[in-house]
Amino acid sequence: EVLERGDLQATLDEAVAAGMVRITAYSGDNAALAYAADSGRFASVETSVNLTDQWSAHHVLPQHPELGVIAKRPLANGPWRFAERPVGHYGELYWERLQTLALDPAGLAWDELALRFTAYAPGVTTAITGTSQLKNLQRNAELVAKGPLPAEVLAAVETAWQREGQHWPGEV
Repeated sequence: EVLERGDLQATLDEAVAAGMVRITAYSGDNAALAYAADSGRFASVETSVNLTDQWSAHHVLPQHPELGVIAKRPLANGPWRFAERPVGHYGELYWERLQTLALDPAGLAWDELALRFTAYAPGVTTAITGTSQLKNLQRNAELVAKGPLPAEVLAAVETAWQREGQHWPGEV
């Protein structure tokens, strides 16, 4: 509703024109993200892009190659950590979706598959992960430095998404 009123964007436009900020950005998902991207008033967006949440990657990012894209939740809360459904945990939906996708990590560690998928997804400029441990940050950097996933792994992820995930709403 705030985006549709337009007063926030007008104020942000004024701040850019006055040199107070370099660019404006929007953080969100689903229809609100699409609206923000379509408005042309933002230079960057932050949105969920991961193995189990590809709505933005399929429905918004391809139409807006001009946007800087910060992928949030690239590890999808690590649903592979749980042998059983983590009822009540923030990652429960991601766990459910990962089970449904039935992905094969193709000999990669799950975190490697997830990070490399997101970091090199078309349209993604950067990905953010949260950690309180330096060793996790170092591992993430090492995994991303390996480069894009092999084409056959990406094809398998896309096939699973088209089979199971394409009708899922984005981040909920």
